[in-house]
Amino acid sequence: MVGQRQVRDYVLEHKERQALRWLGTSSPFNVTAEALTLAPFTRDEVAELLGQHTAKTGQRFEPAAVERIYDLSRGHPWLVNAMADQVVNRAVEDRSIAVTAGHVEAAKETIILERSTHIDSLVARLREERVRRVVEPMLMGEFTGADVLNDDFSHVLGLGLVTLREGQYEIANPIYREVVPRALTFD
Repeated sequence: MVGQRQVRDYVLEHKERQALRWLGTSSPFNVTAEALTLAPFTRDEVAELLGQHTAKTGQRFEPAAVERIYDLSRGHPWLVNAMADQVVNRAVEDRSIAVTAGHVEAAKETIILERSTHIDSLVARLREERVRRVVEPMLMGEFTGADVLNDDFSHVLGLGLVTLREGQYEIANPIYREVVPRALTFD
């Protein structure tokens, strides 16, 4: 679950965590020894990943398509892979056709409208009061009290929902900036 903290945090509400103190690990089956966070890909890493597809299949991503995937996802690993997968395995299955920025834009819309697993999980997180306390003021352009020692803010940072960019905290990427207001409007 890229962009999520721990399985335990994803599944259990605070009250449930108190009741299941014995859990102690991120997995009820004690399968994990530690949780790792995969950092967002850089522009070059996105290009390299898409280049691997080209090397394997011959299907080329136009430079504007690579740039659009990075711009929309800001390198978020799940979003990068989801858009690329949507394009090459559903929209442009003919490997002789180069992937364009238009294909990427259509893939983004499909992922949002179909509420793919990650997007659906994001929407569920937005219903949490601790997430709303941080995100809603950001959407209204207000200062959010970006205190990394504040548990709510730290939680939202850990989810990958916000990021520090040019000295300001903001919603992590354009896809989230599109999904978040939609989700909060329909609550």
